[in-house]
Amino acid sequence: MLAVIGSERHERLIELLVAERKARSLPQQELARRLRQPQSTISRLESGKRRIDVVEFLALAESIGFDPTNLLRQVQAVGGERQLGCVERVKVTFRQSAHVVRDKKATRKAAELDSRTLSELIARLVNGTLPKV
Repeated sequence: MLAVIGSERHERLIELLVAERKARSLPQQELARRLRQPQSTISRLESGKRRIDVVEFLALAESIGFDPTNLLRQVQAVGGERQLGCVERVKVTFRQSAHVVRDKKATRKAAELDSRTLSELIARLVNGTLPKV
């Protein structure tokens, strides 16, 4: 699995998210309230101790008020990691982090469905065809 936490791209993502929040004079407490999460969750995200999944990223974009496509392009511009195709990287990360449940067949089906959905979402973000928030 690709190391994400602490990578150059993860650090850049966190840096940009914090900058967007601060540019709008939005305290962590208010962002947490908008997301209906504890303030400690925002703190962990911003300190780089927690990964951010695609759904959380889009919720952050909506709550803070920035264009997720532009921010992702800035993160994508950071190099220094093994370069897989963007869609393939999401598939690998998602499949390896899928929740384990008793019914392995259901898990496998859910992972395949979600990886296709994530692949389509990332492809639309990269191509700029995702509607702006």
